[in-house]
Amino acid sequence: MKGTRNFALEPAMTEDECMQAIEAGIDIVCDCSAGGYKLLATGEMGIGNTTTSSALAAALLGLDADTVTGRGAGLSSEGLMKKTQVIRAALEKYDPAGDAGRTSPEYAMHMLSCVGGLDIAGWCQGPGTS
Repeated sequence: MKGTRNFALEPAMTEDECMQAIEAGIDIVCDCSAGGYKLLATGEMGIGNTTTSSALAAALLGLDADTVTGRGAGLSSEGLMKKTQVIRAALEKYDPAGDAGRTSPEYAMHMLSCVGGLDIAGWCQGPGTS
């Protein structure tokens, strides 16, 4: 896909789309390994990537959005406040388990698909892979 959906309005990806992104990342790493690469480094430059990172960190670590959200590429104080509010609202909207299910693989996949990005999914190791 060209990008994820706006998680303030709807989940960023379906769980199938998220799994496809994970599988695409695994395929790329396997191809690089088969090609003799010993080191694979990723980089990203864009708008919104720190929002997805902060949302996932808050969800998976059980932290408040204020604790894990920063200015990214230099947001104003007003922009940072809005970014934090959007993350907090998304976590309230999509977090089905709260602290009770935070450590399960199903919870991680659910939150990745709801508030994550394709880039983050592509960096993940899928279920049953090593």
